[in-house]
Amino acid sequence: MTAGLLVACSSDNETQPEAPVRHIRVVVNERPMISNEAKVRGAETRAEITTTSTLKEFKMFGIITYTVSKTGDGWTVSGGYWPYGYDVVSFYAYTDGDFYPNNETPYISFTQSAISEDAFHQHDLLVAKNTASYTKDLGTVSLTFDHACAAVNFNVQMTNKLATDERWGSNTLTVTSIKLNNVYNTGKYSYESSSDKKQGWNDLGYGIVDNRPKPPTYTLINSDITVTTEPKALPCNSLFMIPQTRTAKDPFDVTTDVYLEVTYKINNEAEQTWNIPMDVNWEAGTEYTINIKLGTSLIN
Repeated sequence: MTAGLLVACSSDNETQPEAPVRHIRVVVNERPMISNEAKVRGAETRAEITTTSTLKEFKMFGIITYTVSKTGDGWTVSGGYWPYGYDVVSFYAYTDGDFYPNNETPYISFTQSAISEDAFHQHDLLVAKNTASYTKDLGTVSLTFDHACAAVNFNVQMTNKLATDERWGSNTLTVTSIKLNNVYNTGKYSYESSSDKKQGWNDLGYGIVDNRPKPPTYTLINSDITVTTEPKALPCNSLFMIPQTRTAKDPFDVTTDVYLEVTYKINNEAEQTWNIPMDVNWEAGTEYTINIKLGTSLIN
């Protein structure tokens, strides 16, 4: 009986083995943007915009939320562990916005900055998803990021007709301000489609300022530009816009339609402002170049 008691006590005090660490590894690739001109021509020319090469960190949801950070040529996962109790996991990665699992239709709520009217510090939204398995003591998550936004570039120039107009002479045309108004800057990006949501962007609108939607204004230049017949790129570089299709009314509405507000002066005369309505058809992962041509119909 004494021997039996000793065995029982010894069994109760045994240390239970710890659960094995389930390691996780992330591999990152990217589908680069394609220029709209290349798409129209049917060519395979790639735009120069690539982001994962300079990407330092992103979020990844797979049962729990991870922060994935660049370390040398690889990626470090905060926590570093595969979810316990799951051998197959669907992962959703994103570089900005707020993620909502939302059962079978996960999405990101995203708002592009516009409150400060700053077009010089825009950020692209990269998204990726994949289902991965835990095998042989390691779970490898391979992510290929897509650009969820469109990249929009702007040039400004005067037309040859204006430059050669006999009334123009030696006049100098200076643009002092260019603003882009009323583009949608908030929406939900859905990773999957459902009965009431398509895969991609849904519920587009304007960011909330003072408890109500406020159409944004992006200021595209930060100093005067002397305009010639050669296209001159605006200094804001690429604007990353939520994909959208917009058609300007005739006459267009400055409170709702997309338009460019161009302020210019001839020589040292008083400034004048002209509003140019825009039809917009921007697709995700595509780079566009918009040439703002100032001609005899605008410049008197």
